[in-house]
Amino acid sequence: MLPLVAIIGRPNVGKSKLFNRFLGYRKAIVSEFAGTTRDCVYGKVEAEIPFIFVDTGGIEAQTETGTLEENIQLQAQTAVDEADLILFIVNSREELTIDDYKATEAIRKSKKPFLFLASKCDSGAEDLLSFTELGFGIPIGHSALHGNGLDEIQKAIQKELENLKFKPQEIPKTSAETIALR
Repeated sequence: MLPLVAIIGRPNVGKSKLFNRFLGYRKAIVSEFAGTTRDCVYGKVEAEIPFIFVDTGGIEAQTETGTLEENIQLQAQTAVDEADLILFIVNSREELTIDDYKATEAIRKSKKPFLFLASKCDSGAEDLLSFTELGFGIPIGHSALHGNGLDEIQKAIQKELENLKFKPQEIPKTSAETIALR
């Protein structure tokens, strides 16, 4: 079975853009409006250790019972519960919010391995030290838009999956045969 890697964070931090970038095509809807992703979206990433990537809706601190937003939160929590590895993303262009802190609670409760990422690092000169107040160290800065930092993230994912005892998968060598249907 392939490992499951879940992307979490508050709304509109760039989860879907990173998801699409790793898949190599647009599967998740990307929008400037927060709350676009409502259901979890799954895709397979081909890598040395291939994995299933799941894009989640944004984690919010305040949601009302019985609402669509509550359902989005439940789906995000289910993705965390089922994940082997979590990618937690904050927006490098904005200060931390209560929603970021809510996401850190989910990570701590899960006791699962995670990578801490800062999105929208387009210039490479962003100050990421302020995000250490979450207690997770300095995040890996990246720009899904421009592709900056994605190799570092992929290497970190592969290392974590290897630490979790997932093995690289070899593509079976088979001869290609043409089958004609009549």
